[in-house]
Amino acid sequence: AKANERLNRPQIAIEQATQSLEVFRDPRYADLRLARSLLAHTLEVYGLGLIRLEQVRESKAVLQESLHIHQQLGQRYGSVHVLDALGKVAVAEGDLSGALSLRLQALKIARDFGNQYSIAILLNNLADIYTKLNDLDKSMRYQQESIELSRDIGHRWLTAIGYNNLAFMYLKFYADPNEAIRFYKESLSLFSDIEDPRGVIFTLHDLGVATLEARQLKPSRRYFLEALDHAHQFGESEVQLYVMSSMATAYARLGQPAYACELCQLVLAQPES
Repeated sequence: AKANERLNRPQIAIEQATQSLEVFRDPRYADLRLARSLLAHTLEVYGLGLIRLEQVRESKAVLQESLHIHQQLGQRYGSVHVLDALGKVAVAEGDLSGALSLRLQALKIARDFGNQYSIAILLNNLADIYTKLNDLDKSMRYQQESIELSRDIGHRWLTAIGYNNLAFMYLKFYADPNEAIRFYKESLSLFSDIEDPRGVIFTLHDLGVATLEARQLKPSRRYFLEALDHAHQFGESEVQLYVMSSMATAYARLGQPAYACELCQLVLAQPES
């Protein structure tokens, strides 16, 4: 169930978690610490699957039960993950101050017992919240700290995510496409090294947007087409549509409505659209 949730197969993860919950909720195991611990972890997976399916209200109740059990058992590591997940729920509900509070709690616990990976993830997620709160100084500080820690522990995927987020900030909030391009390239290199197809596809797309903003028209077109090619190779039809739609928006904004309309027609001609 946990593997399928991480592989973005929420329905399968929920079905498998449901089967596990039936076992762990058996009254015969009510006093067994191991069974209670497994129940808490399974509830977390179930709740994360519900978030992916945008069933936010249901996920909140499940995750709160998981957190309660973790806290009863004194399991700080489990509590960190569930607090972070509840922060994701709060963001989905539009409660940014609540999300901030939950993730700061999680960060304090993670720092207390020195789990560097959890700290790096939480710093990254806190940077996202501060961006949404328009506190760019704090967002930049947390993001840079997350990247530095991710590099130190050798976690290339999280480092790639951090570089991508940093590039987005430079592009959207600081109007500096050249700096954005530099960090997107760092991100792309790492995603390529670890053979993460979705990371590669989306970062190629982001490079297309950034180079277009920098008026680098030929590189921009090349990056967009590479993103489409990779999406086709990996059977990511929805991602192909996303890239084409984004290209249409970008070129319309650049003053090339004919090409933008052509792309829109291609999107609308696809059965998935």
